[in-house]
Amino acid sequence: MKHIIPISTLLLLLVLDGCIFTPPEGYYDRSEVSAKRLQILEMAKSYIGTPYRYAGMGEGGFDCSGFICYLFKHGLGKKIPRTSEAQSEFFFKISKDELQKGDLLFFDTSNSGKITHVGLYLGGGKFIHASSGRRSRCVTISNLNSRFYQKAFRWGGRVNYLFATKFTQSHTVLYFLKAASTVASSYPKCWIKSVLNFSLDSLVGSIERI
Repeated sequence: MKHIIPISTLLLLLVLDGCIFTPPEGYYDRSEVSAKRLQILEMAKSYIGTPYRYAGMGEGGFDCSGFICYLFKHGLGKKIPRTSEAQSEFFFKISKDELQKGDLLFFDTSNSGKITHVGLYLGGGKFIHASSGRRSRCVTISNLNSRFYQKAFRWGGRVNYLFATKFTQSHTVLYFLKAASTVASSYPKCWIKSVLNFSLDSLVGSIERI
């Protein structure tokens, strides 16, 4: 009986943007990844005090998800979903204990069973967000462990800053060919394995010198 990997499954594995496959060291510069993470945090903090504005996505004012969209677009060159609810499904879900600086935080602030708010984790139990609260109707830093946010927190979203670095194009092709080849190796009679191995033999010499 022949083993066949559905093309849709293979493509899905290839486009998960690092959620499953993490490239080995040597394919990227860890210092550059850290710099990108720091860059987005510093950029976010530079907007502290910017007024909250419903549906706002610019320097004149932000709502919570508009603030995150703005940071990703102008800080990382990435387009992400517009609403906090859509963003909460877009990123790989993580628990509170797994949070790292630069990850996203998702909240149900209305106790409605839906994600209604998003912020950017700064570390140390602090996060930055465009708050619509009465006391601070602006971009501000809040305590994740406060009674309100601790109760409203649902999950975090892992932001993969690796894919905002120079790990693109040639090295991306090589790495994901290797990743796909690994998946295909579980299916000895699959023609995809032969194609991928041929591609690797043809590309590895030239790409790894880039």
